[in-house]
Amino acid sequence: MKKMIRIGAALGTAALLVTGLASPASASGKFNSGSTSIVSRDDGLYVGTLEVQVYTYGAASYHADIWGPGFKRNLKTEYVTGNRRYIDYVKLNRVFREGDRICAQGWKYNGHGYDSLGLPCFTIHAS
Repeated sequence: MKKMIRIGAALGTAALLVTGLASPASASGKFNSGSTSIVSRDDGLYVGTLEVQVYTYGAASYHADIWGPGFKRNLKTEYVTGNRRYIDYVKLNRVFREGDRICAQGWKYNGHGYDSLGLPCFTIHAS
């Protein structure tokens, strides 16, 4: 019985740590993971245009995807010769529900496939 209680307590602590990693926010802010960021300049539940940034390093093709409730977009693929920022925009112009999550993932082509450069997400709140 004590072992079950300890396991339950450990799982509860792990759940709190994992949920604490989600970025609580209104639709406004910059949300980062690795070399990838999502930028939103809107407030509350409305999302107009999102900016996806991928910090590049070395000559390669870079790409990004973004998704959330009711949409998924594959963004442009761009060949970059040095260290800079890949940027693309997604126009959504819609109101989301409280608690909806939006995520993006940046990619770098490695010659055989793509390596992930980060997976930022944020949760939309009314304020």
